[in-house]
Amino acid sequence: MKTVPVSLIIASYNSEFFLEECINSVNNSNKIPKQIIIVDDCSTDNSLKLAKSLKKNNNNIVILEMKKNSGAAEARKFALNIVDQNFISYLDADDMLELDALEFAYLNITKHNADVCIFDLWRFNNKKKWRHSANPTSFPISGEEAVNLTLGGWKIHICGIFKKNIFEKAYENFYLKTFNADELIARLIYSNSNKIINCEKKYLYRVNEKSTTNTLSLKHLDTVQSDLWLIKFSSNYSSESYQRTIKWCIQNLYLLWKKRNKINKKITNIEIKKGLIEISNISNIW
Repeated sequence: MKTVPVSLIIASYNSEFFLEECINSVNNSNKIPKQIIIVDDCSTDNSLKLAKSLKKNNNNIVILEMKKNSGAAEARKFALNIVDQNFISYLDADDMLELDALEFAYLNITKHNADVCIFDLWRFNNKKKWRHSANPTSFPISGEEAVNLTLGGWKIHICGIFKKNIFEKAYENFYLKTFNADELIARLIYSNSNKIINCEKKYLYRVNEKSTTNTLSLKHLDTVQSDLWLIKFSSNYSSESYQRTIKWCIQNLYLLWKKRNKINKKITNIEIKKGLIEISNISNIW
């Protein structure tokens, strides 16, 4: 079987109904990824058992097991310990790639000597699929331009293929362990990049109502600390981007407040108050 010199990281948590379809979307291509690293994030269903079964029929699969549930960003960081290719991509276990997407992205990133090549991002559910709004219209763009497109709202996504050193550098000094840390890592990847291009092949993002992102819990209060980190990070960019980020983070606090009864009213109110005070201290807006 012909291969693409890419290590594909798949963070898997309770994905028994999607994992095989995810793997098939890349291993049924004309050229398959040289290495697929499935990181099981302490699943409580049959995901790990299924992963081991898939490994028997796919020589490019390696399985890692997290010791405690830590989220997608930590799972991908854990996988870096055994990555053996110079290019990295990642795929959530409930998502899929269009056939041959990795090969096209690899050819594009090497042809243009870019640091990142992003796919064409699409959403889908059981009824339909539609193109995501976070697809820029012109390429190539610089890392700084890409970062600015993430500040105050997502006008660019981070689903693609990356030079290994760019991906590793993003994790080097990152310290937050929050459920949405992958959104912050995305900014660091772009900030460390010089050139970003795109690929017309699709990344298919499943709209999964039972995902961690869509299931309200105390984990969602992590966004307070994440947003404080983001405000400090954005201060290195334009004044417009900085102000836009502050406004966006305050809006996030408001959204948390609206959901406080579904999370935990008392704890949510305390965290929101602390967040507003900290935003005031670091941004001098009041």
